[in-house]
Amino acid sequence: TMSILSETKGTMKVQFEMNDDYKYACKITIDEGYPTTLSIHDWGKSSYIQTITSGTNMPNELSTYLTNQAQQFVRLLQDGMPEKEGRCYIVHQTNTDGGVPMITVDGHQVPKYDGSNQQLSLLPLIRYLIDTIPSLLDHICPKCQKSAFPSDSQTLKSLYINKSKKKKIQQQQCPIQSYCGCWYHYGCLQQVLLEPPFGDTCSNDDDGCGGRQVGHKIFFSDDDHDN
Repeated sequence: TMSILSETKGTMKVQFEMNDDYKYACKITIDEGYPTTLSIHDWGKSSYIQTITSGTNMPNELSTYLTNQAQQFVRLLQDGMPEKEGRCYIVHQTNTDGGVPMITVDGHQVPKYDGSNQQLSLLPLIRYLIDTIPSLLDHICPKCQKSAFPSDSQTLKSLYINKSKKKKIQQQQCPIQSYCGCWYHYGCLQQVLLEPPFGDTCSNDDDGCGGRQVGHKIFFSDDDHDN
């Protein structure tokens, strides 16, 4: 469920509650120039979203990830990307280095959207949050066919405790979003990517992503993933 915690001039604080336990709260700030796009100086004036930690009981890593996705969605709208395209693009680009969509003009690569046709972002942002946050607990890991998220927030938090002696075991159960948009357990996605038969498409092709490419940048960087 979604509730409005407070609403004042230029700001709105909303909170989502899931399964009578999980909570995610955020503050949306509207630029004073929104939605004016009459001059180049007003391009990009839109809404800004921040996590409210006091109203969120998810691990900071997860709540920050969700907030960054929402803010990136707003930026795409600011650049001129239509809402439907932006929602699809953000899922498949947030954990990659895909950058912004490019097109070729006179032999040169230029951004497909340059900000000159900014889309309204406040209502699309609210719709995005309503469709994204409450459904988190509905995600099923395509590999093991079990819920990608624990049923309670305390168990989820325990998976992110760095000082635990059982860290490696716990890390395997951490939910992680693949390139395809589906949520896997860390260990399940690792197995799909790094063990034979080295699958490169998601098995969730019926009611999920439609069999898109799986992956996450964490498995292809130079960092030690077990730390």
